Amino acid sequence: MKRGILLILAFCALTTLSFSAARAESGNTGDLDQNGRIGAADAAKTLRAAGGYESLDAQASVIADATGNMEVGAPDAVAILLYATGKIGAFSQLSLLTPDSLLGERHMDRFSYSGTQMKNDGYVSRNVSVTVSSAVREDYVYYVADIYLQYVNSLKTAFSGGVYLGGKERTLSIARQNSAILAINGDGYSSQKLGPMVRNGVWYRDSYNRGTDLCVLYRNGELKTYAADSVSLETLEQSDVYQIWTGGPRLLDDEGKPLTKINSERILDSHSARTAIGYYEPGHYCFVVVDGSQNANSKGATLPQLAELFGALGCKQAYVLSGGNSSVMATQNSIINTNPDGGRTVSDILYLCEPGMDAGETP
Repeated sequence: MKRGILLILAFCALTTLSFSAARAESGNTGDLDQNGRIGAADAAKTLRAAGGYESLDAQASVIADATGNMEVGAPDAVAILLYATGKIGAFSQLSLLTPDSLLGERHMDRFSYSGTQMKNDGYVSRNVSVTVSSAVREDYVYYVADIYLQYVNSLKTAFSGGVYLGGKERTLSIARQNSAILAINGDGYSSQKLGPMVRNGVWYRDSYNRGTDLCVLYRNGELKTYAADSVSLETLEQSDVYQIWTGGPRLLDDEGKPLTKINSERILDSHSARTAIGYYEPGHYCFVVVDGSQNANSKGATLPQLAELFGALGCKQAYVLSGGNSSVMATQNSIINTNPDGGRTVSDILYLCEPGMDAGETP
């Protein structure tokens, strides 16, 4: 319990606005000590109650229910902190999520409730949160986009030329055409003859390659990777599938541990630029791009190294997309990783957008 309170207090310390306290809004929601102000003590009391370490009477429980879901939990403590630090102007701002949101009340502090915020290569709105960082691990440079989404249709795919088998273009060009918040190259579907293929809920190919691992994103936000020939085409066709990628190996086992045997025809210990997608829980994903030799400080990563990286990131699932000179992470304005010529042309991308947006709309 002490650890939970410390985490709450650490969140307060990291905010850019004063934490001391904020005026309670009408109806005294969040003001558990009834002093006319909302602050750290109110959040701590709510967190203790959520953990069963303190009892609240009926009146106090109503005051502590900042999210308005008729129960007192840790999200209420976070909501009180958001209000106290000026991140929200009213608790009612947190009640606009629909029942099909992927995260619900979880990770509320990752989103913005007072307009879209953009900083460096990051983006935060009510529905989409992306933070991009880079680091060096062993002998390679990598970029991680930490992604939180309230709705699965904020993670889309797009074809070059805007149509299936529409040719090839650079990732940045396709990202611009689709007003992408952030994009990475896809799995290079056009070079694959077999394997089920679903993009944005539409089936384009229902053949099967028994030697290829699959990556499936379901409409409930769950992402699963399947070892070669471990799931039938019939099972997939009967499921609520949103995206299916093929061609690349999966990197983690069903327990989230790095695989010791990776299903790849290529030499596993060769260093190369890499692109991959990782999964934590419905609504929480990551894009990873590793720089190759075009970056003087990077050798590229082997597949075992990439698997170890995703294990270190804490992902439960991870899947490799096209790599080499195809590996690009970009916004609609510029390329983020080191790829001076913009990378080779590709047939498809994965990208982020506001839910319900169509190509060409401005986020």
